[in-house]
Amino acid sequence: MKIETARRYAREIHERVKAVNGLLGTPGCSDEAVRIRRIWVFGSAVKGSQAPNDLDVLIDLHRCGRSFSGSRHQARIDRRYLANHGVRVAVDSKDACLKWLTDGMRKVSRHCTDTETVDIDVKVEIYPRFML
Repeated sequence: MKIETARRYAREIHERVKAVNGLLGTPGCSDEAVRIRRIWVFGSAVKGSQAPNDLDVLIDLHRCGRSFSGSRHQARIDRRYLANHGVRVAVDSKDACLKWLTDGMRKVSRHCTDTETVDIDVKVEIYPRFML
């Protein structure tokens, strides 16, 4: 990957999140929405490599809105709600958000702050502001 491609991908990710104001609706998933708080780029693309292997993106997000899990009675209501929207199996909202965020991009590594325990020495915030 060229550094220009990595920067273009970072700008596109920033624009996608900015277009929805950081709140992605996922009514067909396990939660109604996902709030994207911050996104950073790190790794070789930030350290100045002219040909980075991939674009590493660190995402701080959390699920919000109505959750489709819980008690047995609630699960029946939720299944009915999802069936009315044409969804048979509720997929994970976080996974749907990550797929949407990098749809059509190749060689983009997505990392979430809640699951990753990576020590990052250099990172650049691209959302809510853009600095790349």
